[in-house]
Amino acid sequence: MPPPDKLVDLTTRFIRQIQRLLEWWLIGEGKLFYQAGFSDEGLTPVVDLFGQGALQWSVSRNLDNYPSAATKTYIAPRLPRSGAVRLTIEKPIDPATGKPVAGIVSNGLVAPQFSASCRAFKITATFERPVGPHGTGDRWAVVDLAREGEIKDLGTAQRRIGATLQSLCQPFGTATCTIGARLNVPFGTLLTDLGLMPQLNFDALFNPPPSKQPPTFTLELRADRVDGRAVAWLSMEGYLGMHLFTNDFVKRPNPLDVAGINLSISDGVGPVAVTLLDLRMFGRFDSDGALSRLRVAIGDALISMLQTLEAKAWRKS
Repeated sequence: MPPPDKLVDLTTRFIRQIQRLLEWWLIGEGKLFYQAGFSDEGLTPVVDLFGQGALQWSVSRNLDNYPSAATKTYIAPRLPRSGAVRLTIEKPIDPATGKPVAGIVSNGLVAPQFSASCRAFKITATFERPVGPHGTGDRWAVVDLAREGEIKDLGTAQRRIGATLQSLCQPFGTATCTIGARLNVPFGTLLTDLGLMPQLNFDALFNPPPSKQPPTFTLELRADRVDGRAVAWLSMEGYLGMHLFTNDFVKRPNPLDVAGINLSISDGVGPVAVTLLDLRMFGRFDSDGALSRLRVAIGDALISMLQTLEAKAWRKS
């Protein structure tokens, strides 16, 4: 008989796998309405059902006077791989104070005119080569997001929902913190908490052997615009993390104007970087047929039941 903590871990893993299967089989991926393209430097989308156009470069407002602090570099396709975009960012020093600029700085790519007709949506993005400092005072993140407002990121002035791979020393700001990385949902009410990913996975992601192809990781953000329920996923070889949360802003009729990814620094100065390999958006719509809506209702009920079971298993741990 496995020890209790091992049994809880196995139960949680089983529930997550069943939930992913239900999301795919009962609810499905939804309709793919946007897929970013990396075959040319203009990032012409592969799929664009609603005419959103190419990804737009989105840099936080507090970097307006520091044009070299955030960069994007297009990586042309080279078989067997498609193209990609390398994003870098650092916190510049404010000459007036001699200190790093205040607030969170960010550098991202977003698609405008996010579809208002979605009753639920999913954003999935795949990355590789996250690079940055991992000191006790450093806190930075790779982010999937949807938010209100213009292309430029106005920070706390814009409401949003997001899922992040966050590098930090946890508990942040304490003398005994542990350096690592985690799946995080900074905007919303958290229902579960996975803590830091295992050290083995952290090392594989941030310190891969020079002789090996660096691993990729995928961030997924799924949200229901009717009741505000949301799920965040972080997956890579040998690791699968999930957060359940709620977000009131994502509910209709609040506007979701842009969606995409960014790289951000909240503490420390960086520099940090990551390569975006793929970005896709899926939706369920009011125009879906009756059979599709019935499938969604059944799937949502079963997933809600599994979320309750997982939350109970997590509390027992």
